[in-house]
Amino acid sequence: MSTISSEQVVKAWRDPEYRETLTAEQLTEFQSMTEEQIVHAFSDPALAIELTDEELEAVAGGGAPTIGSCNMISCFDL
Repeated sequence: MSTISSEQVVKAWRDPEYRETLTAEQLTEFQSMTEEQIVHAFSDPALAIELTDEELEAVAGGGAPTIGSCNMISCFDL
């Protein structure tokens, strides 16, 4: 049975100070994890991050394509 959760793996990977708070057993398990196990921990949907509206706008498309001041909706009545 695992002594370290996916959340702890991700936090330990990102934060060396947190890593120091792991028990000896957890640290041993963390250090012996395979690349596949680490990738699995990072892909845990429960650990998904939330983005602010500004961050979403910076990375998301979703708007109508723009050519000059004209976009596909305003110029072509789509």
